[in-house]
Amino acid sequence: MKDSERIKRRRAPKGLPILGLVLAVALLAFSYGVSFPLVKFAEDQNTTIHNTFDDLRQRFEEYPWYRNNEQYHGNHIVEIITALVLWFVTMGLAMLLVSALLIGTDPEKEAWKEMGTSPANKKAMIRQLKKDLKEAKKRERLTKR
Repeated sequence: MKDSERIKRRRAPKGLPILGLVLAVALLAFSYGVSFPLVKFAEDQNTTIHNTFDDLRQRFEEYPWYRNNEQYHGNHIVEIITALVLWFVTMGLAMLLVSALLIGTDPEKEAWKEMGTSPANKKAMIRQLKKDLKEAKKRERLTKR
């Protein structure tokens, strides 16, 4: 197969899965850090929200598995839930952005490009014929050398 006959394909970088994992962990850390001031702000704005959050914390304290692992979560269940919701939202936005940046051309469109112009379009056919003639002359000059 000649170099000119090879199909050109755009491939994603090899380290993209690792970069995605690093992005996910970084967004999780960001979401966890932002959740504390966000919950505090929400509690300061409305006493009903403050009471609801306190009820949720008390309800989780009733579970033995939650009480036994308090050294790990520190009774911050509302902040953890908020961080997870923020993480899902930021990951969704990040995946949308990354997919928009990595979008390539459709392989089926390449076949349409190789077919050339429609014979019904006379001006485009003339341009294509002139272009092909110019390329043929260029190849002829290169082969004579």
